[in-house]
Order: sequence, then C-alpha cells, then structure tokens
Amino acid sequence: MQLENDFSTFAGRFTWAVSNMTGTQEQLATAMGASPGVITQWKSGQTQNFDAVKVIKAAQFLNVDVEWLVLGDGTPERMRKTSLHMAQIVDSLPREPRQQTLDFISYQITKSEALMTGEKGAHYHKMIEEIIQDMKHRNQ
Repeated sequence: MQLENDFSTFAGRFTWAVSNMTGTQEQLATAMGASPGVITQWKSGQTQNFDAVKVIKAAQFLNVDVEWLVLGDGTPERMRKTSLHMAQIVDSLPREPRQQTLDFISYQITKSEALMTGEKGAHYHKMIEEIIQDMKHRNQ
C-alpha cells in the first residue's frame, strides 16, 4: 500500500482506502449496510456522525485497520495485529512444538512463494518473517 493522501482526517484516510480497495463503491455500501450516498459523505467530510457498525464493516471490506481508519493511529495494514496475535499463540506453545510450528510455517511459505506473487505474496512473506524473528528474539 502506498501512502500519499492527507491522513489527518477520517475523510482523507477513508478516501485513500476506497481508492485502494478491491471492489466497487456499491459493494462497499452493501457490505456496510449503507446507501452509496454515505460513501460520498464520508469521502467529502460532510458528516461527522458515524455509525460504529458501519465503520467497522467498512474497515473490514477495505482491509484496513479500524483504529487507523477512525483515529489515524498506526498504519492501514491489518496484518500487523494478525502477526502479533500469531506470534503470541506460537509463543505460548512449549519449546519443541513451537519450533516445529515455526519450521512448518517457514517451509510452507517457501514452498508456496511461487504461487504468491506481487504485493500480497510479499506481505504474507513479511508477516511470517516478522513472526519468526519475534520468536527468535523471545527465545534468546
């Protein structure tokens, strides 16, 4: 994801996310349970009244972090929280199963790299590398 907009406002972050989404604005509106006019209002900054459920559904559809969308905290990528959660799960395993899990993940990613092309593949590979590095640091 490339960041080029003004992210100081919800409208700026939302507009950026919409311009980078997979799908149409009509699909987004449907996923949110809103009319297409809501999308226009949010992009223009015409409204300051946000339904929490619609915002969460929008973030899910747009594949962005909801805290980033609403507050501007962190980054748009949802995967950082996922990788942290995965690291916590793997870290809670006993030593031998933990290492087996890391080895398995690493093997599967290496085996699948040819299938994961472009930005998505790089993103998954980076996430797994972050988990592995975090586990190595925790075991030192």
